[in-house]
Amino acid sequence: MGEKIMEELLELKTLLTQGNVSDALVLVEEITEMSKDDKINKIYSYGVILLLHPIK
Repeated sequence: MGEKIMEELLELKTLLTQGNVSDALVLVEEITEMSKDDKINKIYSYGVILLLHPIK
């Protein structure tokens, strides 16, 4: 996940230096959504661990 965000940030930098603000804003939205998905995945993973721990 971290590598994907780094790639997106480099692309964002390129778009901004080219003055392509509209595409840059779209990319920012995508990065924001990826970030939310990543947080949800981490919470889910921790939840599964917490549920499995008492079973052991």
